[in-house]
Formats: sequence, structure tokens, C-alpha cells
Amino acid sequence: MFENLKIETYTLRELRQLYDDSRFWLSKELPFTRPRLQQYIANPFAEEGDPLWLMMREGSEICAYLGLIPDRVRVGDAWAKVFWLTSWWATPRYRGKHLAERLTDMGTASHPNIAINSGSPWTIKKLLASGKYQVYMLRPRTYWFLNINRSALREFRPNFRLPGLIYQPLHGSLSCLQNMRLRGRRKPANAADLTVEYGNCMDSECLEFIDRHTRKDFSIKTPESLSWRMQNAINHPRLEGVSARNLSYFGNVGAAVMSYPLKLFKGEKLIAVLHLLVTDGILRLPYMYLDSNFEGNFAAFIMQLCMTNQIDVIYSQNPHFKSIMDANRLPYLFCKSYPMEMLISKALWDVEKDLNLQDGDGAF
Repeated sequence: MFENLKIETYTLRELRQLYDDSRFWLSKELPFTRPRLQQYIANPFAEEGDPLWLMMREGSEICAYLGLIPDRVRVGDAWAKVFWLTSWWATPRYRGKHLAERLTDMGTASHPNIAINSGSPWTIKKLLASGKYQVYMLRPRTYWFLNINRSALREFRPNFRLPGLIYQPLHGSLSCLQNMRLRGRRKPANAADLTVEYGNCMDSECLEFIDRHTRKDFSIKTPESLSWRMQNAINHPRLEGVSARNLSYFGNVGAAVMSYPLKLFKGEKLIAVLHLLVTDGILRLPYMYLDSNFEGNFAAFIMQLCMTNQIDVIYSQNPHFKSIMDANRLPYLFCKSYPMEMLISKALWDVEKDLNLQDGDGAF
């Protein structure tokens, strides 16, 4: 079956050429879009010769591909270049044929410094069994369902269906109930004297605040990398009516999206800088930097945010965020949480331990 398959490596330079190749975009059933490709090209840490895509073809058909995202991580007081493996994909007729495994082997051989924070449980198990990787941390992948939400429920039930005549009245009733619960749980003392300032980019005040906190981050931040990462986030909404095959990886745009940096003040004091992302009723915080001793104020802000923006689901893999929500007893209908391994290759075993990976970092 595999004798006709060919694996091609695309560097940054070659992806730019691909982006401008009009004939390429006329190909049938491409597993990605131009916005998706642009995410790789715009990475400020990518260099001309870096391998960014591994693509497996049968003739002119793309059968599978794997992405690599260059990044910088802390090693003591210095930094090291690392590649995140991302977007394992195989066409349906080739799934279960170990194509992803072959691409992963090539990806891990392309550079000694590899980090992984995505992938199926089977993939993670195989990588650990190879002896080339170890678990750097366990991150709590958590969904707090404040209300029903079709997109989020399909994470667990891909064929979830609920007729609109039932879904809409039920969603509205649960929204009223949940707002009452949030209002009752939010402590007035924590909510007092909180103000919010929204922006369209990370200004100098944001960057100075973040710089005081990023020493605890696994990935190094620059103004350019933060801007790039924040732009990536809007390419991931899940659209109604899009086939299951295209839901996750292909950079669909057009859903209801709010995406902006946010400053949270207690009185005159800046206590938090966040990247706020809401897509189709699902709240994410790709970047979250909070001063100590203001956790209760932050929780009160999140509860108010959920009430005023009709948030159905909060999604996070940030252990600090989860501990704050647990300590302040965020009310929800139900919660789904399970640990996700983050792996690092053998060459990175000297990286400082107990650093935090922000939700906006790593694979996309």
C-alpha cells in the first residue's frame, strides 16, 4: 500500500512559494486553507531553512501531513530552539495505517529539541515507549459546562444532535438559571472596585506586566511572538455545517469571535493581563498573567464575564486557572477534566522544571 507514497519536507522558504502557487490551491480536497498556512509562515521564530511541514502524497493527492512550530524555551538564563509537533492529520481512507507514526518519526528526527503538547493517547504512548521522550508536566484539560453548547459537546459526542425546537428553549432556560447561580456565588467584596480596559494589541503597559511574570513560562515571549500567537487563535472556531473532517485543523474562520488583550485593575492597580478569546460561546484564555493575592478578584471577574457575554463553556489547560476556579467554587452544570501529558525530547531534559505552559503556547 505504501510503495506509491512520497514524503516531502517543506521549509519556511518553500511554504512561501506554496502560498503563492495558484495551481496548488486548485487541488481537490486540500486539508488546510491559506489562513492555516499563513500561521506557519508568520511565525517570528521560524528561519528560512526550518522544516515546518511534512507532507505525504500519493501522486498529487495529499494523504497525511504533520506541522512543526519553531519556538524558544528557557534553559537556565539562556534559551534553546524547540519544535512543537502539531496537526497530525491523515485522509480518512488512510487512517489506522500508521501514516501519522511514520511522519512523527520523521518529525522527531528533524531536530533534537522536540516538544509535544497534543496528539492522541496512542501517539503519546508510542512516543514514551520509544525512550526518546519524558513527561515534562501533566496539564488538566478542563471543560466547565455552564450551559449546553453544540460545539463543545461534539468534543465528546461527535454525532451529538439536538433539534433546534428543543435546544433553543433549553439553552435559554439554563442561561437564566446559571446567571442566578453565578450572581449568588460571586463575592461582592471581590468584585468591588474592579475595572477593565480592552485593547487591540499588547501595549507597553501590558508587555511590562507580562515581562515580570514570564520567568515562570516554559516558552519565551517577545512582543512579536505574542502578537503572532494571538492572531493564530482566531483561526480556530468550529463552524456549524462544516464536515467533521474539517472541524479542527484547517483554519476555518467566520464564527462569532471576540479576541483581544485585556487589563484588569483593582482600583488603580493593574492586577492581571489576559488574552481573552470567545468563540461560539466558549471562553478561552490563551494568555493569563495575574499578580499574587488577587485570585478572588480574578474569579469574580470571570463570573461577571460569563454573565455579561453569555458564556456556555470555559475551556482551559492552565493548572493555575483551574485551582482558582476550584477554590472559588465556580458554579457549573457539569465539568469534564482529564490530564494531558506534555512531552519533551531527551535533549531538553535539562530544562528547568515546574515552568508553566500557557494555553496559547505549543501546538495549534
